[in-house]
Amino acid sequence: MSQPLFRDFGRMTNVEGVTRARNQLRATQREYHRQLAELVVEVVDTFERLVRLEGQIRSDEAFFARLDRLSKLTRARERQGHTTRVDTLRVDLQRGQASSRLEFSRERLAWTQRDFAELLGFAPDTSFVLIPPPLLEIALPSTEAAVETALHHRLDYAQAIQDYEDSVRSLAIAKRSLQPAFSLVTTYQRSGDGTSFSEARGLEQDNWFVGLTADSDFNPVLQRSAVRQAELDESAAAQAVKISELSIAREVQQALIAYRRVQIDLDMADRNLKLAQSRAKVAQRLFEAGRGDNFSVTDAEEAFALAREQVLHARATASVSGYRLLQTLGTLVQFPEDLKPDPEQVASLAAETPFVGTGEAPTALRVRLPTATSAEENGRETADPAGEGEQYE
Repeated sequence: MSQPLFRDFGRMTNVEGVTRARNQLRATQREYHRQLAELVVEVVDTFERLVRLEGQIRSDEAFFARLDRLSKLTRARERQGHTTRVDTLRVDLQRGQASSRLEFSRERLAWTQRDFAELLGFAPDTSFVLIPPPLLEIALPSTEAAVETALHHRLDYAQAIQDYEDSVRSLAIAKRSLQPAFSLVTTYQRSGDGTSFSEARGLEQDNWFVGLTADSDFNPVLQRSAVRQAELDESAAAQAVKISELSIAREVQQALIAYRRVQIDLDMADRNLKLAQSRAKVAQRLFEAGRGDNFSVTDAEEAFALAREQVLHARATASVSGYRLLQTLGTLVQFPEDLKPDPEQVASLAAETPFVGTGEAPTALRVRLPTATSAEENGRETADPAGEGEQYE
């Protein structure tokens, strides 16, 4: 029987391989769930692009139909001498551009439908009937609360902490390599002694042996180099945790700002659409009554089509921004609890994050990370709206 002493003594050194394998499994699981969250956002983004393109096609078809009627009316007024040939050519040019834009929107819809089918695992030529869902409504927390939520749910932050703990353990094991590699060896044997075979076969004598074996390098140059490298790795891992905290705080603030901005943009786009629609109606009626010119109608029609396109774009952006915000907070997809950052390691945000919202840099880590000394002493494992195009009379 052999019992390692000094260098190889303790549970931490002997189960390091198992601990590394377990942590590598967690890292792989975190990467899987991270890609799953990205896939959800990509599916939502593609879905909203399809809804927007379908709405854009309906709007372009209505726009083309209005320009076609305007072109016929302009030709009739030209024959009556109320408009010039320039006005007729302007309407015909705008009508041709509307037709080209309609065909391009149909092509984009076909491309996007193939991408969407591929994301869902269907055949490329699969068609879908899409029903636009209500916009995702999120009760926005304060910036400090949002950052705290992200620090308790973000898997990349949990991975940064795990990498640091691995480096702490590696440093403790590297320091142990400077100690002598002694082992306590104990043997026990039973034997017999005598002049005859029957006397020797009795096995009446007990033989015990207790000793030490050593396998040490008296000039551990390689071990000292390993310790210095482990110290550098530990310092780099600690800096990576700090960088991860700052990055998460920045990403959360940007996601909150983006979500608020798109909500405002959507309201403004809806208001501008109503104004553009009213302007197009008035311009059309004045032209039919002979009190307006052709240019006012075509300009109003262009503005109306652009406003409609902006509403569709704003709605799609507002929908995707909500899911991106949840992804940034780490709450879009439910993760196993053992993959998330340990709540006991994340200190109180309100007491230790004066930099949030102020642009100041943090003075210390907000997690209670283990040191190489404590890891060595404990010898523990690391726990690880696309509606129809508007018509008017």
